[in-house]
Amino acid sequence: MTPSLYVTQSGDLFGRVAGRVGFSAEEILSLNPTLDPARLKVGYGFFVPVRDSTEQFSSWVPTQELVCGPKGFKRIALTFDAGGDGKYAGDLTDLLERQGIRCSFFITGKFAEVYPDAVRIISASGHRVHNHSYSHPDFTTISEAAMVEQVQKAESILSELTGQPIKPWFRFPFGARNAQTARIVASLGYRSIYWTLDSLDSVGEEKTSEAIVSRIVTAGGMKDSDSFLDGAIVLLHLGNPRTVQAVGEIIENLRGRGFEFVTVDDLIAYRP
Repeated sequence: MTPSLYVTQSGDLFGRVAGRVGFSAEEILSLNPTLDPARLKVGYGFFVPVRDSTEQFSSWVPTQELVCGPKGFKRIALTFDAGGDGKYAGDLTDLLERQGIRCSFFITGKFAEVYPDAVRIISASGHRVHNHSYSHPDFTTISEAAMVEQVQKAESILSELTGQPIKPWFRFPFGARNAQTARIVASLGYRSIYWTLDSLDSVGEEKTSEAIVSRIVTAGGMKDSDSFLDGAIVLLHLGNPRTVQAVGEIIENLRGRGFEFVTVDDLIAYRP
């Protein structure tokens, strides 16, 4: 029996999912210690057993968007979007290196052209680099041909700089997406990855590092922040010095509460 990631779709009922994979609810829950079948949310991941490890689970369709990884393992993925200033990349990677943490970066092609050394530093430090379009347009306002060009141009630049695979994850600029944009990026071999929690470090008025820390460690003031952050994908931005200052405190706080920091790839990979 090999576990596979299932991403909850609209209208999913836990019992129906269990019936489709041919395993009991108890067997599925044994792989997901804190999964609450009554509180499934679209885009959240959980593990299901698959009898044939060579067979991709039928619901793992390309247009499904990942919003949160499986719960019950106290893993969290800090993700950084890069499309602005690159001069703080070294400070951030040095901090993450000291903490022994690897993260996922979503980088635009234009950023990579302006700051190629920053992208090389990020990649060489063991972090994962993924596609964030070429010039950061709102995909819901551009043509299909323009979407394809945005994705492919960024992929070419990032692949050449890093020498590592950029697929499968794609983060839409501004988080702006719909069924058509999801279909287009899926046709190019990508899957949309959103976020569970936005740090708001690039939204509205300039935030202090203290405000960014508080936003993350309390999950925006939620009463049960540990439960919310379990399996969470957190959105931060490269280019904000206050974000770099906040990251160290975020790591210290959440590690003290038993969280492990991983890349998006490791977040969804099964590890008993």
